[in-house]
Amino acid sequence: MQKVPSVRVIVLATIVAFIFIPLIWLAAWVILTRLAGAPPSSAADLTGMLATIGGLMGAIFTVGGLIIALVAILTQIQLQDRVNQVLSRAQQVFEDKFEQDLRPAFEQRAQRQIEAALALFQASTATDWQMAESLTIEALEKYPEVEKARTNLGVRMSNEVIASIQRRMYQTVNPFMDLFQPPGLVLTTPTHGDQNASNIATLVQSRLNAEPPKVQAIRWLEEAIDKEGDQNGQLSAALALMYGVNEAYDLMMSAAAKAVTEKSALTNYLTEPNNLAMLVYGCGNDEDRIQRLGRVLNLTLPASDQEVIASLGRIDPSSANLYADWYAAETRPMNRPRSRYVTTVRIFKIVDADGGMTAQALILPYGANSYGVPPDTTTYPPALELVRKLRQEFFFVCPRNV
Repeated sequence: MQKVPSVRVIVLATIVAFIFIPLIWLAAWVILTRLAGAPPSSAADLTGMLATIGGLMGAIFTVGGLIIALVAILTQIQLQDRVNQVLSRAQQVFEDKFEQDLRPAFEQRAQRQIEAALALFQASTATDWQMAESLTIEALEKYPEVEKARTNLGVRMSNEVIASIQRRMYQTVNPFMDLFQPPGLVLTTPTHGDQNASNIATLVQSRLNAEPPKVQAIRWLEEAIDKEGDQNGQLSAALALMYGVNEAYDLMMSAAAKAVTEKSALTNYLTEPNNLAMLVYGCGNDEDRIQRLGRVLNLTLPASDQEVIASLGRIDPSSANLYADWYAAETRPMNRPRSRYVTTVRIFKIVDADGGMTAQALILPYGANSYGVPPDTTTYPPALELVRKLRQEFFFVCPRNV
């Protein structure tokens, strides 16, 4: 592109013209008048000369102004053209960079995200926690930032543990009921030759009886809290239960305190009877530890004799079940080793002929045979007397949901 003179050069040229053109015009006018033989008075006629010079200078300034304006416009056009060239070159560089480097990287990233999301979906529908863990690891390897992968797996595993522990506790209450059978699944006895149905039934039963992933659940919940946040204390609440069944008392107490601090409503979750039983398991049948747990959960532990008696008073006389079930931690059980699992103490309310409330208890310990207190079913002690006798063997924790 041809270079346009700068405004500075044009202005300087105009000033030079303003000075020298009148001088040249004056000199030429004097010389011509003399050559024409005009008298001196005509040569000295300054008025006409100055009028002529003034008109000439006006024309010069007008033309100079137009030239300056034109040069400014041309300079602006030249500047815009240079800017457009720079932008065009930068755009081309970016497009080349995008096509050569960025686009393949973006496409690979998008592909990894899609594959990670697919693996995570498959993990959510996996039939066992081992497969769910394998698919979650695959998703994280493909795309480490995949949303809530660790949280979902940690909660899945903790639910597996909770369900397994609760099935064991419920089976002690009703050993004739196949509580290892999940709701809605009917394991019928296969007919002769129906080997496929037999294999399925055996597979389901073996999975239900398998050891729950207690350690793995802790690992994934801890990692989820670190990488993805505590989800308003919900992961800490689940972690407290996992620490409890893994007999890690101090960690359990810390996680429980953190959960109820993050969200006070989680106190209701942790004091739900089956969950509270898991926390008491972590206390190791130690009364002082159980009391400290109660303070964290804003709950009086162990329960008082009056609370146990009050639960008997709330039994509906027209009900078919005239008893109250309590979870209790063992202190000094008779004729057997002490279990960390809570024991179900079933207290039957018996109204004697005089209208007084007597009682008998059926002890349903985990992993041991049940027995009655008192063993003699011909006479029954007053309810308060029975509760005080039971306290020699148990710490009452809470009523158990049926």
